[in-house]
Amino acid sequence: VCSSDLLRVLASPFGADTTGVPEAVSTVVWRIRGPRVCAAVAVGAALAIAGTAFQGLFRNPLVSPDLLGASAGSALGAVLAIFLSLGVVGVQAGAFAGGLLALGLVYLIGANRQQGDPVLTLLLGGLVVSALLGAGIGLVKALADPFDQLPAITFWLLGSLAGSSARELPALRTRFWLATSVHRDPNNYAYYGDRQGRFFGLWRFSESEAELRLRPEG
Repeated sequence: VCSSDLLRVLASPFGADTTGVPEAVSTVVWRIRGPRVCAAVAVGAALAIAGTAFQGLFRNPLVSPDLLGASAGSALGAVLAIFLSLGVVGVQAGAFAGGLLALGLVYLIGANRQQGDPVLTLLLGGLVVSALLGAGIGLVKALADPFDQLPAITFWLLGSLAGSSARELPALRTRFWLATSVHRDPNNYAYYGDRQGRFFGLWRFSESEAELRLRPEG
């Protein structure tokens, strides 16, 4: 697809003339590549929100979900669902449940240790849990059928937007709205602290002012 045809097709909803542009170009842009681009933007934004939530929780701009075992837990849950042939819904449910169980295990590790820095304890516990779950993923891949299940597991772990279509975009929009709803409450911004709040661009008043604003009257 040449750039001139692409621009004319993109401007067609605003009244641009598409005379001479092949119908196949419009089909590729609106039905194939367009949904993939929109899905990539939505997924990337959702991952950015997840990273922001973890960074705000630990007040550390270097924290990410994979450090706490969430990524490894979700991967193991999905891999087990594929290994057991549970279908698409089962894979999604397994990934969600695996991530929650991994975070719960990391939390239990941090809660049972009363001494030391709790944030550092959680991070170290997350690294240990991630390593154990990664070993579990390797075990399931070794036991999987090399002609059917193993390729499906490998491609799921790699990720792909090749199958994205316009019918799936409303579901992504709903999940994206649920993810962003947590950050819409101004009362949550003060938890980040002044330094992290300014780093994320969430608020511009100082932490002391935030405490005064959030302090109950009377």
